[in-house]
Amino acid sequence: MKMNDFKQMYAIVLFMLALASGGCSAGPDSLAELLPAQMEGWRLDQVITGTDAMNAVNRLHASTIQMEDAAIGHYSGRSGPMTVWISRATGAAAGREQAILMLEKMMRTPDTPFSNSSHVQEGGVDVYRVEGLGQAHLIFARNALVYWISLDPAFEPVALEAFLRAD
Repeated sequence: MKMNDFKQMYAIVLFMLALASGGCSAGPDSLAELLPAQMEGWRLDQVITGTDAMNAVNRLHASTIQMEDAAIGHYSGRSGPMTVWISRATGAAAGREQAILMLEKMMRTPDTPFSNSSHVQEGGVDVYRVEGLGQAHLIFARNALVYWISLDPAFEPVALEAFLRAD
């Protein structure tokens, strides 16, 4: 085999492996990369990733969620606290299903602290919004990434702008 043939075969094998692994449509390798250190008056104070974050997501839902990874960002600043939960589902369809299921469970649970659910489309992404616990809660899925952002309602546009264009 000639050296050029070997290089071409090597390039093809690498390309096929990248396709088989799902390419880059599921987002970055580390979900922490999606959590900006600062944005519009917020400062990232704490990041939880990997197994610790996945365990926290499962505790929050009181069940095991099918996910490949998770990250949680706790922010503080002049606009009050903001918490960003991100999980990577097993695929885009699973991510959309998880976002819808999360909203449904939040709204139908007896004695739920959440109310006033609504739905909008932002840049082709379905964004679900509820109110509760003194904050607005934005839930959406982009590709295989599922987001839950809790923040002061006055700052929803800033958060949506930052996280809808992330990854």
